[in-house]
Amino acid sequence: MMPDHAEVLFDLMQVDRQSVCTWLEVALKTLPAEYSDGRINATQKQLTDFHKAVTSAEELKAVTYAVRDFCRLFSWKSRLKFLL
Repeated sequence: MMPDHAEVLFDLMQVDRQSVCTWLEVALKTLPAEYSDGRINATQKQLTDFHKAVTSAEELKAVTYAVRDFCRLFSWKSRLKFLL
């Protein structure tokens, strides 16, 4: 499923990169910074790195890897909650 999301992002950037950059920045800022118990979701640097990786990508593969890594930021931390 992640490659599909990456492909959509990549295709949108081919049409209007500046609008996608702006939209993605706003979307990332709306993500919760931490869980209700105080654990951090993703750091500001991780969000910035994701934004830069996606918006500067020249190939679909780069966006796919960025989306995959971004999803891991949230998924492994969510699983860790249940182990603690």
